[in-house]
Amino acid sequence: MAGDDDAPYMPRPSTLSGNAEAIKADIDRQIAAAQPKHALASKTVWLNILAVAAALGGAFGVDLGLTPETQGTLAVAIVAVVNIILRFTTTKGVKVR
Repeated sequence: MAGDDDAPYMPRPSTLSGNAEAIKADIDRQIAAAQPKHALASKTVWLNILAVAAALGGAFGVDLGLTPETQGTLAVAIVAVVNIILRFTTTKGVKVR
């Protein structure tokens, strides 16, 4: 048919419906990611709570068989590396109240 080449492309309805579902699912994911979580649900907060506990343990003489300087240096390095990893994997904010 001669006029078929000039007609604009119209996707099938199932393609439109599938695309709309994908867009809706993406928007739902973005909305869920925007909702902050409770602070105690945060891995970063728990890591830092453990870091404080380790620092207090070191201050009160918990001996891991290392010199205090080495123990402190390792603790700071480990916490820093894990914090960097968690920063890149974080998807939600934290709510305080």
